[in-house]
Amino acid sequence: MEAVRSPNMLKHQLRELESFNALLAGEPLRQKQFTPDPQSQRLCTTLRVLDGRLAGASYRDIAVALLGRDRVNDDWNASGNHLKNRIRRAAQRGLFLMEGGYRALLK
Repeated sequence: MEAVRSPNMLKHQLRELESFNALLAGEPLRQKQFTPDPQSQRLCTTLRVLDGRLAGASYRDIAVALLGRDRVNDDWNASGNHLKNRIRRAAQRGLFLMEGGYRALLK
Protein backbone atom coordinates (compact mmCIF):
# COMPACT_ATOMS: atom_id res chain seq x y z
CA MET A 1 0.00 0.00 0.00
CA GLU A 2 1.24 3.47 -0.82
CA ALA A 3 2.15 5.78 2.05
CA VAL A 4 1.24 8.91 0.10
CA ARG A 5 -1.97 9.05 -1.90
CA SER A 6 -2.54 11.29 -4.87
CA PRO A 7 -5.09 14.08 -4.32
CA ASN A 8 -7.21 12.62 -7.10
CA MET A 9 -7.35 9.23 -5.37
CA LEU A 10 -8.23 10.85 -2.04
CA LYS A 11 -11.07 12.78 -3.68
CA HIS A 12 -12.57 9.54 -5.00
CA GLN A 13 -12.17 7.79 -1.65
CA LEU A 14 -13.86 10.68 0.14
CA ARG A 15 -16.77 10.54 -2.30
CA GLU A 16 -17.09 6.79 -1.67
CA LEU A 17 -17.13 7.33 2.09
CA GLU A 18 -19.80 10.02 1.74
CA SER A 19 -21.96 7.63 -0.29
CA PHE A 20 -21.45 4.85 2.24
CA ASN A 21 -22.35 7.16 5.13
CA ALA A 22 -25.49 8.26 3.28
CA LEU A 23 -26.52 4.63 2.88
CA LEU A 24 -25.91 3.91 6.56
CA ALA A 25 -27.99 6.93 7.53
CA GLY A 26 -30.85 5.75 5.32
CA GLU A 27 -30.52 8.74 3.01
CA PRO A 28 -31.20 8.37 -0.69
CA LEU A 29 -28.12 8.40 -2.89
CA ARG A 30 -27.77 11.49 -5.06
CA GLN A 31 -26.50 11.65 -8.60
CA LYS A 32 -23.67 13.99 -7.59
CA GLN A 33 -22.20 11.20 -5.48
CA PHE A 34 -21.36 9.26 -8.61
CA THR A 35 -18.85 10.41 -11.15
CA PRO A 36 -19.37 8.88 -14.57
CA ASP A 37 -16.74 6.49 -15.77
CA PRO A 38 -15.00 8.14 -18.74
CA GLN A 39 -15.22 4.88 -20.65
CA SER A 40 -18.94 4.40 -20.01
CA GLN A 41 -20.09 6.86 -22.69
CA ARG A 42 -17.87 5.17 -25.27
CA LEU A 43 -19.17 1.73 -24.29
CA CYS A 44 -22.75 2.95 -24.43
CA THR A 45 -22.22 4.31 -27.94
CA THR A 46 -20.47 1.09 -28.95
CA LEU A 47 -23.42 -1.01 -27.80
CA ARG A 48 -25.92 1.24 -29.56
CA VAL A 49 -23.97 0.99 -32.80
CA LEU A 50 -23.69 -2.78 -32.41
CA ASP A 51 -27.43 -3.03 -31.77
CA GLY A 52 -28.12 -1.05 -34.93
CA ARG A 53 -25.79 -3.19 -37.02
CA LEU A 54 -27.31 -6.41 -35.71
CA ALA A 55 -30.73 -5.01 -36.63
CA GLY A 56 -29.48 -4.43 -40.18
CA ALA A 57 -29.16 -0.64 -40.08
CA SER A 58 -26.59 1.09 -42.24
CA TYR A 59 -23.74 3.03 -40.68
CA ARG A 60 -25.34 6.25 -41.86
CA ASP A 61 -28.72 5.38 -40.34
CA ILE A 62 -27.01 4.58 -37.05
CA ALA A 63 -25.16 7.89 -37.14
CA VAL A 64 -28.43 9.74 -37.76
CA ALA A 65 -30.05 7.98 -34.80
CA LEU A 66 -27.13 8.79 -32.50
CA LEU A 67 -26.05 12.22 -33.67
CA GLY A 68 -28.97 13.71 -35.57
CA ARG A 69 -29.69 14.23 -39.25
CA ASP A 70 -28.16 17.72 -39.44
CA ARG A 71 -24.79 16.62 -38.05
CA VAL A 72 -24.67 13.62 -40.37
CA ASN A 73 -25.67 15.68 -43.41
CA ASP A 74 -22.91 18.17 -42.58
CA ASP A 75 -20.11 15.75 -41.70
CA TRP A 76 -20.77 12.37 -43.30
CA ASN A 77 -18.88 13.07 -46.53
CA ALA A 78 -16.34 15.51 -45.07
CA SER A 79 -12.72 14.98 -46.01
CA GLY A 80 -11.10 12.31 -43.90
CA ASN A 81 -14.39 10.47 -43.30
CA HIS A 82 -14.00 10.98 -39.56
CA LEU A 83 -17.66 10.46 -38.75
CA LYS A 84 -17.95 7.36 -40.91
CA ASN A 85 -14.80 5.92 -39.38
CA ARG A 86 -16.03 6.65 -35.87
CA ILE A 87 -19.20 4.65 -36.47
CA ARG A 88 -17.29 1.83 -38.20
CA ARG A 89 -14.80 1.57 -35.33
CA ALA A 90 -17.64 1.49 -32.82
CA ALA A 91 -19.23 -1.37 -34.76
CA GLN A 92 -15.93 -3.25 -34.81
CA ARG A 93 -15.47 -2.72 -31.05
CA GLY A 94 -19.02 -3.91 -30.48
CA LEU A 95 -18.44 -7.10 -32.44
CA PHE A 96 -15.19 -7.68 -30.57
CA LEU A 97 -16.96 -7.28 -27.23
CA MET A 98 -19.82 -9.50 -28.34
CA GLU A 99 -17.43 -12.25 -29.39
CA GLY A 100 -15.78 -12.46 -25.98
CA GLY A 101 -13.83 -9.23 -25.65
CA TYR A 102 -16.17 -8.17 -22.85
CA ARG A 103 -14.22 -10.45 -20.52
CA ALA A 104 -11.40 -7.91 -20.44
CA LEU A 105 -13.84 -5.38 -18.94
CA LEU A 106 -14.58 -7.74 -16.06
CA LYS A 107 -10.98 -7.99 -14.91
